[in-house]
Amino acid sequence: MKIRFHQEPMRGRQNKCVICGSIYNLRQARASVYSQQGIEYGDACPECIESGSEGIRSRLLDNIQRLREFADELEALSSEPMHLPGLEAEFKAYRNRAI
Repeated sequence: MKIRFHQEPMRGRQNKCVICGSIYNLRQARASVYSQQGIEYGDACPECIESGSEGIRSRLLDNIQRLREFADELEALSSEPMHLPGLEAEFKAYRNRAI
């Protein structure tokens, strides 16, 4: 894994850390995470960067476990019966929002 810093013109924008999954506000620079092959996977939050190599590895493994658990929940959800609202319910929600 490689981490590169870039000047970020959109300071204050919210971003999601690819390592720990947290939402954070960009500061002066953006830290992007790349594979050894040069594939960019996303950005890293300041807390992950500050945690060092072992902290990054630990945070990444924790996030992987959370994502696997969430994927399992979504897979279970996909086997449940689906009940979709009718078109009239969608129109009613749209009309209520316009008021």
